[in-house]
Amino acid sequence: MGIQQGDYQYVVVDEAGHATEPACIAPACSALGKDGRLVLCGDPHQLAPLVLSKAAEGSLGKSLLSRLLELEVYQRRPDGTFDSRVITKLLDSYRMHPAIQHVPNKLFYDSELRCKASPEVSHSLEKWSGLPKQKFPVIFHGVIGEDMREGNSPSWFNPSEAKVVAEYVRKLRDGNPPVAPGSIGVITPYRKQVQKLQTLLESKEGIKGVRVGSAENFQGLERRVIIISTVRSTDSHLKFDARNRLGFLSNPKRFNIAITRAQALLIVIGNPHVLLRDKYWKELLRHCIDAGSYQGVPLPDDSANGLSHDDEDDEEEEGGNLNGPQWESLRAQQEGPEFRVEM
Repeated sequence: MGIQQGDYQYVVVDEAGHATEPACIAPACSALGKDGRLVLCGDPHQLAPLVLSKAAEGSLGKSLLSRLLELEVYQRRPDGTFDSRVITKLLDSYRMHPAIQHVPNKLFYDSELRCKASPEVSHSLEKWSGLPKQKFPVIFHGVIGEDMREGNSPSWFNPSEAKVVAEYVRKLRDGNPPVAPGSIGVITPYRKQVQKLQTLLESKEGIKGVRVGSAENFQGLERRVIIISTVRSTDSHLKFDARNRLGFLSNPKRFNIAITRAQALLIVIGNPHVLLRDKYWKELLRHCIDAGSYQGVPLPDDSANGLSHDDEDDEEEEGGNLNGPQWESLRAQQEGPEFRVEM
C-alpha cells in the first residue's frame, strides 16, 4: 500500500480485545516510527480472538490488549485510580436498562459503569405485558429440556427451549407494547440450535426478521430485546464443553457478551439446575429471583430464599445426575398449553 514506517503518528485498533496479537502489531510496525503511538480500544472481558487451531491454547488465543493489561503499569494504584498516561477506562454505558446492566457491572466492571442510555429505548419495555415484575425487564425462564443431537453431528439442540423461545417471540410481536421481529435477537451457543430456531421461527411460525446466532455472531451488536437459549440440560457433557471451549458455562467472556447485547429486555431460557454450577449464571439467576422475575420449572431447594450467597465453592460445586426420574417429573410440571409449539 506504499505505507512507510513513520508515515503515521498514531495507529488506533478498535475491538482490540477480539484481535490476535499479530493482527495488532503488523499495522503498528508498518506505519509507526520510533515516536509513534499505538492505541488499543477494546474490552478484555468480551470475546478473545477466535483461533481455530491448537495455537489458541498458547499465546495466540490472547489479545495484545489482554496481555498488556497484565503488566504492572496498567494496574490500579493503591488509591484505586489508574495511570491516565497509559490507560483510560470508559465508564458511561449508552446501551442498556440498569436492571440488565447490574450483573455484568458487578461481575466484570467493578460496579463502576454509569447508565447513560436513552430512556426512550432502554426503558421502553418496562411495562411490557409479559413481564413477571413490572419495571424489571430481565426474565429467567427455567426449562428442563433434553440435550439432543442428529446422527453424527457434534452440535447440540434443545427442542423444549426452542419452543419457549418461539412463544416469547410471539408474545413480543403481539404484546403491549408490540416489538417488531427485527428488534429481537436470539443468542444460543450451538450451531444446531441456531438452525432449529431459524426453521421454527421462519418456516413454522412465519416470523421473519429475528436475528439468531451465537455470541460470536453478536459481538459488537445490540438489539432492543435479546433472548438467550442456553441449551444444556444435563451435566454429563459439561467437561466436554469446557475442554472444547463450547457452550456458555465456564466461559465468562461468552456469558458477558450474551447478556450485554440487550437494550430494553433480556430473557434467559435454561435449566437452572445446570446453570447453578457456574458462578456467573448463578449471579444472574439470583438477580432475577430477588426481583421476583423468575418463572418456569421449580428451583433447587437452596433457591427458596433467593439462593445461598456463599459463593466460596461455586467453581467446584458438583451436581448430581440430571437425567433421573426427578427431571422427568419436572419436565411434566412445565408442560402447559402456553408453551406447546409444534417442532
